Amino acid sequence: MTLLGATEGGGPIVCDQDTGICSNVVAAPVSVDAETGWGAEQTIAAVAIALLASVVLVPPMAARLVRERRRA
Repeated sequence: MTLLGATEGGGPIVCDQDTGICSNVVAAPVSVDAETGWGAEQTIAAVAIALLASVVLVPPMAARLVRERRRA
């Protein structure tokens, strides 16, 4: 249950239905400086993903090519 227009604390009073304890909810908006776009971190992550994929995918593909060449 939320009561609006509380006189103390400047925020709404919220009461817990289980315990019956009511308290003021006080919150302040916070602005965060966030960079948008492609940066060094994204480049490093992309390179790491490409390296991981190559470590996982290249050995089986190379083994298949070697096996096919031996048969021919």
